[in-house]
Amino acid sequence: MKKILWISPYAPYDKADHAGGKVHNFYVKYFHQSGKFDITLLSLCLKKEERLLDLEQYGIKNHVFVMDKSKGKQFERRARSAWSYVNPFDKYAGICLDYERSHIEKMVMEYIKSGEKPDIVILQWTFSLAFLTMLRKQFPDCKSISIEEDVTFLGYMRKWRKAESPYQKFFWKTRYERIRNLETNWLKQVDLIVTNNPKDTALLVQNGLPEKQIFTSMPYFDDYSEVQRKIEGRDILFFGAMSREENYLSAIWFVDNVMPKLQELNVRFLIAGSNPPEILKKKESKAVKILGYTSDMAKYFSSCICLVAPLKLGAGIKVKILEAMSAGIPVLTNEIGIEGIEAVNEKEYILCSSPDEYADSIRRLLSDRHLGEELSLNSKRFIKKKYHMASRLDDLINIIENDLCVKENYSR
Repeated sequence: MKKILWISPYAPYDKADHAGGKVHNFYVKYFHQSGKFDITLLSLCLKKEERLLDLEQYGIKNHVFVMDKSKGKQFERRARSAWSYVNPFDKYAGICLDYERSHIEKMVMEYIKSGEKPDIVILQWTFSLAFLTMLRKQFPDCKSISIEEDVTFLGYMRKWRKAESPYQKFFWKTRYERIRNLETNWLKQVDLIVTNNPKDTALLVQNGLPEKQIFTSMPYFDDYSEVQRKIEGRDILFFGAMSREENYLSAIWFVDNVMPKLQELNVRFLIAGSNPPEILKKKESKAVKILGYTSDMAKYFSSCICLVAPLKLGAGIKVKILEAMSAGIPVLTNEIGIEGIEAVNEKEYILCSSPDEYADSIRRLLSDRHLGEELSLNSKRFIKKKYHMASRLDDLINIIENDLCVKENYSR
């Protein structure tokens, strides 16, 4: 049985409400349940998440540092990390803040002192790659794997290109260039890179990573294939973790730019997701409903006209799109939203870029019931045919069992 030391900035648990957390949770527990690995996880969580932790129930060894246990600790975390947020020349480009990094380092040192020697180190998210040099020095014979939830420098590039003021452009361009160098150089040092989609694999290859070093997996997503479509009313759906900038800014964009074009249709825009910020809450009206955290997305997938995802930021595959497609709710999204998902426009989803394209597509769905039914059927078929997470992880486990010896091209 191989020993795995697994490091991540966000502790996994079954009720994770953000896409990366769902993927991380599935990976850790699937590896554990295979019975082939002895896993020790080092991670972090917020005080409000502590009650949700469930690793010990599964028998997974873990050391999770709980942040913000008091107002004093919360102030300390923010104060120690403040310079990293505002300094464009930050050593780690803002992805690995001082407070979080120091506590992971302490846990790693305690692991070393315990005499444990892993066969494999798995580093989840780009954040964790900051510990690669330290770990290679302590465990020179250990194999290393990076799980790229998404390609971080792509998200930074989009923030740079979206920035409006000269200072913002300078800030994000500086950070983008730094994180691209950091991320690609770190990845060149690991034994295996795991991506969640072919597009991320291609992007890394374009930036100098050898294709034979990359295993293209797929993201975990909640399967809503049992949902039966029964449209009630004229509701349009958007959902995601609303604490994330790429989600709440996209929802605001839709409210400001598309909803005015739909006034005569008497439609309602439903925004589901935990921790909506005040700037979003101010947009609530008779035609815009902010639902907050929603434990049962199935009823909205069933009853709403469509899901819209006019994403402006972010990188990697969008789990919300896969979940919606599995449920058969027609998806209207842009190139960022469909990134890494090899679906066909006008068959399995509708590609929209401008406010007029979103408004016109919604009118089409309202006037042509057959169009919605075809999109629903085709998207469900697409997900069923293309996404088999368990079998893909079985391939990855096989590679790890064979000392990361890739006997065939798993990058495609």
